[in-house]
Amino acid sequence: MANVAVGDIVNCGYSLTCFGQRLLFSLMYRVDEITAGPIDTTEFSLAMAQSLKLGGDSAVYEEYQNVISSSANIDYSFAQIVKPVRYRQQRATINLAGAGSVTNVSNVNAVMTRITERSGRDQLSNNHPGPIPADASTQGSLSNVFKAEVGDLAAICATPITLSGVGVVLVPIIWHRNVPGPTLFYDDIVDGFPQPTTRVMTRRTVGRGE
Repeated sequence: MANVAVGDIVNCGYSLTCFGQRLLFSLMYRVDEITAGPIDTTEFSLAMAQSLKLGGDSAVYEEYQNVISSSANIDYSFAQIVKPVRYRQQRATINLAGAGSVTNVSNVNAVMTRITERSGRDQLSNNHPGPIPADASTQGSLSNVFKAEVGDLAAICATPITLSGVGVVLVPIIWHRNVPGPTLFYDDIVDGFPQPTTRVMTRRTVGRGE
């Protein structure tokens, strides 16, 4: 079995279903430190997926559920090493509705922005968590209360994760996957904040739709 190595790039996040449409919320991390000796890739990816569940090491789920409408079901978390070698994705079942109130559509999202120490359009990342409650916005502008919830999610998604059970420390990144050559080029994320308006999503969905 192959083992995890410092510098490996990890894709992880959540798969949701809303009105028959499947949506993904995806984050990127790099392995920064391994403190507990060799760990194989399958065990690591499963531990990472488990960390994204309620009560997990990452504490991401506690903030994530608050920005998702109860009309959406958070089906599972996932994690997968994607570079320098792509390994199998591992999943952890969640099967819980979002903690927000109901919505009538699946494609109205909030936007959280995460930034790096460097300046430039490639040094910021806009992420769209999933369907927001109908009462979270008015004419496309988020309420102050809901904007604060998105800010809390952005902050936790800009924070390193320590997987205590396997001794791996991960740092959130923007991965520049189109950089040519063997270098796995990335920027470490250092902060995050909410955008004040909603976004109507038209891409990155799988399923029959509404």
